[in-house]
Amino acid sequence: ATCGGCAFSTDLAGRLLRAPPACECSNALVLSPRAGLERPVRELPEGIFFNLTSVSSLDLSHNALGSLRGGVFEGLSNLEVLVLDGNDITELQDEVLLPVARTLRKLSLAGNRLPAIRRDDLQRLSVLEELDLSSNAIAALEDDVFAGSRARLQSLWLGSNLLVELPPAAFAGFGFLETLNVSSNALARLPGAVFNASSMLTSIDLSGNALTAVP
Repeated sequence: ATCGGCAFSTDLAGRLLRAPPACECSNALVLSPRAGLERPVRELPEGIFFNLTSVSSLDLSHNALGSLRGGVFEGLSNLEVLVLDGNDITELQDEVLLPVARTLRKLSLAGNRLPAIRRDDLQRLSVLEELDLSSNAIAALEDDVFAGSRARLQSLWLGSNLLVELPPAAFAGFGFLETLNVSSNALARLPGAVFNASSMLTSIDLSGNALTAVP
């Protein structure tokens, strides 16, 4: 795959390579077998995106990434969109998103194998507007899990997970949340005031659960 003066490839082990090391990319960078990579990416070496300050959108979907190590996104100082759909990600290592926390507006992790999402995973994502965690294996949400990312969040997708309950204050403190999808989980009941703290909500999808009543 090429991007401006950059050429990206994968070695036989699935390690992403970049040549030449110093180059410029256009605003949108797509690194996926569906976009010309000869084999799926299994590993992102630390520093692979160093100094790619022009990149505002990075698509790493439909690869074979299992985890993301800290520092891998260093150098993407203007990144606004990060798409990681359709990988095998089971965890986000500590502070892996910290280098892009001040600029990231959209984060998509749909179709991975995350068993949980921690408050620390989303810490300091103060300008995030869209978050897609659908089609994972998330069985529970920590209280206040979205505390570091809720300031500007407008759309949140949690559909097709394994959620059996929602914490009473799961969506507290959201000032701009408009769209919430928790469809196709295993919810049998909801806390009485779970949606009360999100006054801007205009769309809630609860379909595909085992709910008999909605408060």
